[in-house]
Amino acid sequence: MEVVKKYRVQSISMIGIIIISICEVLALYKLNVVYKGVHLVSYFGTVIIIQIFCWYRLIFKVDVKKKRYKSSIVFMILITVSTPVLMLVTQPQYSFQDGKVLIKNNIHEKSNYTFIEHPDWKNTIPVTNNLKSIFINNRVYYYRLSDGVKINYFIVNPISGRVNKLDKGYWSEDQEDN
Repeated sequence: MEVVKKYRVQSISMIGIIIISICEVLALYKLNVVYKGVHLVSYFGTVIIIQIFCWYRLIFKVDVKKKRYKSSIVFMILITVSTPVLMLVTQPQYSFQDGKVLIKNNIHEKSNYTFIEHPDWKNTIPVTNNLKSIFINNRVYYYRLSDGVKINYFIVNPISGRVNKLDKGYWSEDQEDN
């Protein structure tokens, strides 16, 4: 009977860890969509995978009577709790949608601009001077706007919110527009 009880506790614990990990992965996906790849979620993905294996080892492989078992459990709880907290704390100040609002607020002309959508992988462009955190990619948000006559190009820094108008587009098809 003792073996069945131990197995039940282990199974319930592992199911809880898997549910927590799935929630963390869904949060990573949401961050990647909202910040268009500017927020480096790969670090957190690696931590989540390692976390699952460490929990598995602690729950099924390590002898409960060992000296450091309780401290290992406390350490893993801290890692499990701190991972989503770090995901939220390290995100850029401005999302891709926030960048659109910043551009609208910075356009001084009375023209009626409309945003031209890009494929997701073309919503950011690389820069060399953007690194403020190891969790932020060296990229800025990239936008194409049309006033009906001409296409204008803008970038927004996801950390500072600084808006810059570009003289020409970044992608090759943007060069054909001009």
